[in-house]
Amino acid sequence: MARSARQHNPGLLSERELVDLFCVRRPGLGLLSETTRESTDASNPHAIAIGPCGSGKTMLLLQAVAEVRRDAALSAAWFPVVFASTRSTTRNAPCTTSSRFVR
Repeated sequence: MARSARQHNPGLLSERELVDLFCVRRPGLGLLSETTRESTDASNPHAIAIGPCGSGKTMLLLQAVAEVRRDAALSAAWFPVVFASTRSTTRNAPCTTSSRFVR
């Protein structure tokens, strides 16, 4: 019997599991948090996480969402919207994950 490889999918983890497992990309998370905190007017900056499949883009964005939800000031001002990750079947094509914080 052939065994299939399991792929890590942060989108299937609970928020608690995400927080507990997050151990890298702290500078990136800090930059996203700082940018979100400083965005107080109608002009909301955008950020793009670029990297190969499995490099932690989804984990980073979901950790940023968890941080907004846990912080009283951020959660009062922002509502995170998370879109599903996509994995391209085309070789060398990027995987994408997107989220948006809306007021």
